[in-house]
Amino acid sequence: MAQFKRKSIFQNTTRESVMARPRIPISQKIFDKVLKIPESGCWIWLGTVTNHGYGTMTFGRNKNISAHRASYELRHGPIPDGMLALHHCDIKCCVNPDHIFLGTQQANMDDKVCKNRQANGVKHGMSKLTEQQAKEAKFGNEKPIELAKRFNCSATIIRQIRNGLYWKHLENKA
Repeated sequence: MAQFKRKSIFQNTTRESVMARPRIPISQKIFDKVLKIPESGCWIWLGTVTNHGYGTMTFGRNKNISAHRASYELRHGPIPDGMLALHHCDIKCCVNPDHIFLGTQQANMDDKVCKNRQANGVKHGMSKLTEQQAKEAKFGNEKPIELAKRFNCSATIIRQIRNGLYWKHLENKA
């Protein structure tokens, strides 16, 4: 996977790139649109939110930035190339820099699986089988081709379930 390169939001800002009206400091832009939740410590972003639930704000001339990344950079400095700003709290709209840490895409995926936020089984959008059918496919003795006909799927899917490629979370409770 190709590495993407992001620049710090605070780099390459010159006097010419800023409009003539007075600028609001980015720290003030963040704190003006935050609701602090004492119980969790989260700072909930009340500004614009993307379709995926992350806070976003405008910096400079029509440059949209992630609010949690801006908050992290204000406290800790620039985010290195290839690194993501991840949430300890798993609240996408949280901008508390103490809840944000750096990690790779792989670390993000591992964190998701570790915290059981990975869609699997019938919760997975591409699932064609019920949990009971998958258990039967994984632990049953019937031939894959016969199960495939009965479940209206391919024999390859049945073999992949048996080999542990899909429905890995299933346990044999015989």
